[in-house]
Amino acid sequence: MANLSTLEALRFRGFRQGDERHERLMRDYLLADSDAVAAYAALKIELARYAEDSLAYTKATVFVQKLVDKARTERGLSPVNVWND
Repeated sequence: MANLSTLEALRFRGFRQGDERHERLMRDYLLADSDAVAAYAALKIELARYAEDSLAYTKATVFVQKLVDKARTERGLSPVNVWND
């Protein structure tokens, strides 16, 4: 891979990860499930108190983990930890 340009390496990496990326899985799940959208919106409003600390804001709930787990399961993928500590 040493002969690939940075752009080629990024394209290859992006292709390899494809639809397994947590952000894409969550996006696609929310696009397909209006109930999940409503729950996510309510949660975001509730968690606004964590606006100063984005990590605490994100980790304050298991909602995102559950949503990504559901999306992965629907695609035949096993659940993984979405938080890269």
